[in-house]
Amino acid sequence: MKEDGLEREKRPLPEGSHRHRLLDPKFWRYAWNYVFQCFLATATVFAVLLILDYTDQAAIVASIGASAFIVFTSPGSQPAQFRSLLGGYSVGMASGIACTFLGRAIDPLSSWGWAGSPIVMGGIAVGLSVFLMVLTDTEHPPAAAVALALVINRWNAASLMVILVAIGMLVMVRYFFRDQLRDLI
Repeated sequence: MKEDGLEREKRPLPEGSHRHRLLDPKFWRYAWNYVFQCFLATATVFAVLLILDYTDQAAIVASIGASAFIVFTSPGSQPAQFRSLLGGYSVGMASGIACTFLGRAIDPLSSWGWAGSPIVMGGIAVGLSVFLMVLTDTEHPPAAAVALALVINRWNAASLMVILVAIGMLVMVRYFFRDQLRDLI
């Protein structure tokens, strides 16, 4: 299949399945896992929301929600592993912090009013975090959102600690329930 210039392998549908199905064919076989793992995601994000001021940190909360989706729907995937969670968020936080300070330093010195703006620095923070995650083999896509969130939102040391605590909670829940978790996607 080469509609957009990219080579892709066309995966055949399982025999007897319909192209337009409402439920995942694995649902009835693993219904308990679907319910249990979604409950774990709900409970973990609920706990994070209890400790994070989500009104000021909506982008950070959204990235934690996306991480919960990855961890609890595909726990065997590379982005759901401890290294990727902790490493990806560390890279995302470092990129966001660096670009925040860089933007503040450039802004007053620049003859262009937009050079240190959150728009420019946010784009740089995301690009830098993606590059560093790929370079260090710590890919976790929601962590790039944290880099952007730190540039466009006000943050402090407590915000950074909450991110680390939230990731720690995801890692711990995944670890303690590792024998009950199954890849759902």
